[in-house]
Amino acid sequence: MVSEAECIKRDNVKDFIRWSLFGPDHILEQDQQHEEEIETYTVEIEKLIGRKLSPGRMDVKGLGRLLNEAGGSHRSLLWYSCISVVDTITYCRMLYNGFHFYRNSFSRFFTVFPFRPVTIFTSYRSPVRHLTYWHRRHTSKTQLPVLFIHGIGIGMYPYAGFLRELNEQLQADATDDGEIGIIALEIMAVSSRITNPALEKEVMISEIMEIMRYHGWDKIVLVSHSYGSVIATHLLKSDRFAPLIGPAVFIDPVSFLLHLPDVAYNFIARQPARANEYQLWYFGSQDIGVAHTLARRFSWVDNIIWKEELGVKVEKDQKGRNVTVVLSGKDLIVDTETVGQYLMGSSEVWTVDKEAAQAWKIRPWIGCGLETLWFEDLDHAQVFDSETTRRPVIKAISVYSKTD
Repeated sequence: MVSEAECIKRDNVKDFIRWSLFGPDHILEQDQQHEEEIETYTVEIEKLIGRKLSPGRMDVKGLGRLLNEAGGSHRSLLWYSCISVVDTITYCRMLYNGFHFYRNSFSRFFTVFPFRPVTIFTSYRSPVRHLTYWHRRHTSKTQLPVLFIHGIGIGMYPYAGFLRELNEQLQADATDDGEIGIIALEIMAVSSRITNPALEKEVMISEIMEIMRYHGWDKIVLVSHSYGSVIATHLLKSDRFAPLIGPAVFIDPVSFLLHLPDVAYNFIARQPARANEYQLWYFGSQDIGVAHTLARRFSWVDNIIWKEELGVKVEKDQKGRNVTVVLSGKDLIVDTETVGQYLMGSSEVWTVDKEAAQAWKIRPWIGCGLETLWFEDLDHAQVFDSETTRRPVIKAISVYSKTD
């Protein structure tokens, strides 16, 4: 019987290095320009594991091939009719909550299906070619506006209540010098639509910068959920955009410890057995736009973020940003225990004192440095389902708007 270790041969390791460090286009591709560097990395891996890897390649699938082969299923016209109804309800709710919709040009109306006829009636037009968004104006000179980036699903619908309560809290906490603004971006490629492919990293960064410039925003509180943390990671790692980011809030992020197999396996390879797994599989993994985004727009080296790259403030009076990471104990995608320990602990704490290793879960939130909000009994995205669970997240964002 072949052991798991013996299934991984030298060329399998090289395949993973090509994908992870040089991008998805290099899977199984012999690129002589990088082969010497890849060989060096392979030798270093052999030193770390204390043995030589067997030559050749076994027929096993690494993360790169799993993502590259991510497939979607066709949906019925009835399904897209339901999406259209949900989209219309969301549009009306957001308008009622005081947001304005910034649409694409009329020439791009047919690039999103199901079509969005209600958006024709808005007088506001997005200053960029691809991105549409919801906007609340910002007039305050002393507090920061909020940029929100949603995750995979059906667009803005699950976040309408959260954005309404966030807006109410921001205005309640606002000083006398004006309103606090919100921009909630729409990422159509991961919103159960038939549309253009997800934007490449640099295009996305440029369009978000242009939107901020158009509204006169020079610094923001960055808030992201799930897949939105990938885009947030691109922004934080961009030399052009990072100076525009003040505090940040990551809700159910997938970008931390992305080198571990949990996110890729749970989203792509796992055979669903429970109700929440079937929900993720059908509404997420099997969507055409999501499958294409993960297969053709996923770059591990771009999408992962290490805590050293967050630019966290260490002491209260020192420079740096405040960051809050919201984690759910029953998350079916992310290994949140490991992510929390990585962000809040040290290797000594993990191995020596189990009680101390869990202390970060109950540590009170004070709004300074790197912190977590831990919801023991919630699954991925359930933090948005209840006013009770939304309240601590909204409080953190509101405090960040005032204190940066």
